[in-house]
Amino acid sequence: MRSILYCEAETRLRLERSQTAAVAAPGHTSTLERVDLFDPPAAPTLTDVAFLEFAMDEASGLQFGKLLEAFGFHRAVQHRSRNVILYRQAAIHLVLNLEPNSFARAYFDEHGPSLVAVGLATDDSVRALNRATALYCTRFDTSVGLREYSVPAIRAPDDTLVYFVPRDIATGRLFEVDFDSAAP
Repeated sequence: MRSILYCEAETRLRLERSQTAAVAAPGHTSTLERVDLFDPPAAPTLTDVAFLEFAMDEASGLQFGKLLEAFGFHRAVQHRSRNVILYRQAAIHLVLNLEPNSFARAYFDEHGPSLVAVGLATDDSVRALNRATALYCTRFDTSVGLREYSVPAIRAPDDTLVYFVPRDIATGRLFEVDFDSAAP
């Protein structure tokens, strides 16, 4: 994709130069005005991985949870309204999605226990989403419960999800709002 963007940028520069160098005849429309060139939103700054989400059923989630605990992770909190568990180790956030009738469960049914989503911390989540959709990524919308953040997401080519988490909530506030700290 970068080579296509580079070609379009060079084409735009050449067309602008030729337009200023030549005097257009009356009634003549310049090539630059007749050709739509791709001009996506600027790339956002991606600063960190906010979380990794795994698609599981109850049995595989229990086994995977034990494995994570053996690796030094601790079961931190339970989601307020869904069967989703957060495991933490220092600044690493791993989410186990066991929710039936969800995108994660459909992904699990097709692929087995697997990584279903990545949350990327960014300076501008809306610009990240707009750029991704301009580059023909499919937007992914999900239902949001009461007192939950709505985080923009897209479907990656392998059908996993990429969430664009605002940097100011990626370091912990996301989990404070969406998860119940009283129910580890």
